[in-house]
Amino acid sequence: MSVRRSSFAFFGAGLLLFGLAALLGASPGKDAAAPSDSAADSGAPADSSDDLARELDAFQHDLKIPVVPADYFDDDVRPDLVVLSTTDVHGEVEPCGCNKSPRGGLSRRAAFVDSMRTTYGNVLLVDAGEFSVSPSSLAEAKSLFVLEAMKEIGYDAINPGTTDLQLGLEVLLPVVKDHPVPFVSANLKDKKTGALLFRDSILLTKGKMRVGVTGITVPSDAERPIVDSLGVSVDDAATALEKIIPALRAQTDLVVLLAHLPDADARKLGEKFFNQIDVIVVGVGTASRGVVTPEHGGALYLTAGNRGQALGMAKIAKGDGKPKALVGDEVVLGTSMTVDPKMAKTTEDFRHRLNDLAKIEVVQQYVGGRRTPDGHYYLGAENCASCHPRETEIWRETSHAHAFATLQAQKAEALPECYVCHVTGAKDQAGYDPRYDQASALVNVQCEMCHDMGSRHARDGSYGKSRLMNACLQCHDPENSPEYEPEVYWKMIEH
Repeated sequence: MSVRRSSFAFFGAGLLLFGLAALLGASPGKDAAAPSDSAADSGAPADSSDDLARELDAFQHDLKIPVVPADYFDDDVRPDLVVLSTTDVHGEVEPCGCNKSPRGGLSRRAAFVDSMRTTYGNVLLVDAGEFSVSPSSLAEAKSLFVLEAMKEIGYDAINPGTTDLQLGLEVLLPVVKDHPVPFVSANLKDKKTGALLFRDSILLTKGKMRVGVTGITVPSDAERPIVDSLGVSVDDAATALEKIIPALRAQTDLVVLLAHLPDADARKLGEKFFNQIDVIVVGVGTASRGVVTPEHGGALYLTAGNRGQALGMAKIAKGDGKPKALVGDEVVLGTSMTVDPKMAKTTEDFRHRLNDLAKIEVVQQYVGGRRTPDGHYYLGAENCASCHPRETEIWRETSHAHAFATLQAQKAEALPECYVCHVTGAKDQAGYDPRYDQASALVNVQCEMCHDMGSRHARDGSYGKSRLMNACLQCHDPENSPEYEPEVYWKMIEH
């Protein structure tokens, strides 16, 4: 494991110096131990270690800030909770392999998180935003796959970033509604209704610790017009947090803020909510891949990123309504890390499907795109598989998935009167046509024969319901399928 560890667990040297200087009557940056005139006149020792210790103890007690060494936790002193964080993943699912020691990958992340749960039991796993890919033709498929993987790994909360919002509310909101991992944001609202788009916070119990998690997103100046065009309004972060942080503090032992904004702005929030927020996971351009900065503001800042190459980690000891101690680490997911074989196979299969989709798209663009007069088109079963893997596996076991091979065996695959019922969309302008190279993507009786073209995919539960069993009658007619009985045949493909 590759780890960078903060020299203090919670309280940075900069603020410590400032606080001691104020207590001892010195200015920050000057010698805090220098005697005052009154001390010199009275003959008191200039460098009394006992006095300094008493001042430090009083200072820490008043602010309730636990200052502990980086090696505070060991075999004898175990944390009550481990917080693991990601941010700025940007759709990366595997180490890219462009160098000799590639970092990151969902399979390493899954294995490490599992090892932490085995070792410590109580783990809080969160993401501060930007799990999605920047807008592109394959962005939706890749982003939704990452989101599905996050569910499998067992994330506890996600704060949406601006790239995540660019999936479009018509895509993101239905997915979030059905997704087991809660999205949290205290300041993102529907521009039309003024209602929050996501939960403002969540309360969790991890072992004997009560945890409150909230999130805020602050788009850059360049991103604001984009976010506005998506129908999203952004409240002032500090104003939004003022409404919920006091209640979270009162109800929990640990308050975690997922902050999609630059580090400097996150620190301002930390200072404003001094002693009320314990851990701030900072997003936006954290290319340093995990520098832990436990500095001013009374919070532990985790800036682990980007592209999933590292995780932020905080080990926490429970106190009375507030952590007794926190220690921050960076965990780099390098080549020495264990991989989760199931997740490795899943990501490899997805890469293969995505590669096939990219090829199809290139061909479609080359021939000008195969579309109906109203602009709709087929996507092919491999596209459906990225979001519906279980249904796709069931389909692959049916005769529909091998329909074209039966014609090839009979040397009849080029005959229109034969292939019409063994491919997808042969009667449509956008469907199968052997004259085009991309036709191979539409062989066999695929999802869209029953559910309609993928470009018409609605996410309100209505997609394909008007067709379904009626679509069967296009080919299962008395002449070609005299034994057809809807109830019996449905059982053969039920999913």
